[in-house]
Formats: sequence, structure tokens, C-alpha cells
Amino acid sequence: MDKKECFIIMPIADQNGYEEGHFKLVYEDIIKVACEKAGFVPVRADDVKQTNLIHKDILQKILETPMAICDMSSNNPNVLFELGIRQAFDKPVVLIKDKITKSIFDISPLRYTEYISTHRYRDVLKSQNLIKDAILSTENAANDNKNINSLISLLSLPSAAELKPKSDIEDKNSINYMLLQQISDMQLAVQNLTNNISSNQLQIEYGNKDNILSLVTQLRKLINDGYPRQIIQNNYDDIKMRLNEMSDFLSKVEKDKINKELQEIKQYINE
Repeated sequence: MDKKECFIIMPIADQNGYEEGHFKLVYEDIIKVACEKAGFVPVRADDVKQTNLIHKDILQKILETPMAICDMSSNNPNVLFELGIRQAFDKPVVLIKDKITKSIFDISPLRYTEYISTHRYRDVLKSQNLIKDAILSTENAANDNKNINSLISLLSLPSAAELKPKSDIEDKNSINYMLLQQISDMQLAVQNLTNNISSNQLQIEYGNKDNILSLVTQLRKLINDGYPRQIIQNNYDDIKMRLNEMSDFLSKVEKDKINKELQEIKQYINE
């Protein structure tokens, strides 16, 4: 029998306060293994599309996979936004976070699993088993009206949001397609609010080669203007993402120049 998919909602890029590549190791050594032990195939956003923005195919994974894991470590806004979508449709989700992250809201009424953020062998094994057990427990409680990981039940809301059948999704004029587009637009707005604290911040458009070539200059202006490192980090991540997407349209000289400047900015962020 084919294994069921489990969509992983977690930080993709490096986060402030964590070593470079930390969450990549958390996924590969802990979350991915825990999913497989529980009988699920893990799927992460970057397996679907390399982007910080939620596209239709990622939305479908958030809404349709029978199980999801949300790692709230670092209080990443994109992660919390995707969790909100999953919860709005009352879909099973396993909440996890590392022990060093302070919750930005009260999650005490919800069941969540804390894992150890170090990468020591025994800690990794313990975290794998904790998350595996949480997945199986959540799966068993998925059809229980008293499931305490359901905000719909917890808040006594009359019903969860619903999508139209898949056949309607193929019609771009359907209500369902418009819903997906609105959610994507909302996520873009949240991303802009997170990355920008004034109208002087980076104004970025997709598919514009000349725009990408000017982004580093704009980012350096943010540094000179004294913006917080988290803002610099977020915009740095966006530039790296767009550089990857436009790689085929840039010459080697252009890419080398941008990467050299980005390396200097990364050094500034890590100071």
C-alpha cells in the first residue's frame, strides 16, 4: 500500500540565532526520519517549489495532505501563516518546536511536542521518537471531535473552511481558484509586512532581470540606514531566492558580481 504524505511546515532558510544549515539538519535527521517511522512520506515546501511565497501547488499540499507537521521554532512568520491556513481548514497537524524558542502566543491549550535542538546522537534519536509518537497520536485523534489540536473545536467554531472539489480547481474562473489566489495574495502581504517597515525598503518584482541586478544596491542602503539585522536577513534571503530563479537569464559575470556582494552582506549579518 502506498504511504501517505505528510507536509512539513518549517523554516527553510537559515534563521537568526541558529547555526548555518541548522534547520536542514533538523529536517533530514529528525523530522524526515520520524515521518518515515510513522509510515508517512515527508514533503517539504522546497520539494514542491523553491520560493518564500505560497503558490497554488504548495497550497494544495497544505490543504490536502492527510497529515502535516508544523515546526514553530524561531517563530518564522511564513511558518505561522501556513499553520493558520491548515488550522482554518481543520486538518490534522502535529505541532513541534525546539526547547529554546519562546512562544509568541499561548499554545498551552494545544498539544505540542518539544524537541532538543542540538544535533547530538542520543538527542536526535529521542527527538525522532517523540515526533513519531506525536504523528501517530494525531493520526488516531484526527476524527475525534475532542481533538485538542483543532482550533475549530477549541474555539467552538461552527465549521471549518472548505474547498470545492478538485474538478473545479482546474477552472481558473472557479471560486476555489479565486480562494487559492486570495490566500496567496494574503501571504504576499504578510511577507511584505515582515520584510518591510517603511516604503523605502526593497521593492521587488518577479521576472525582471534589471530589477534583480539593482537589489544588492538597495539592500546595502538598508544596511547604511541602520535597519535591524532580521530585516536585512529576510531581504537577503529573498535576493538569493530570486537569483536562483533567474539564474538562466544572467551571465556568469553578473552572477559572480552579485554573489561576491552577497557574500560581504552575509558576513555583515553574521557579525
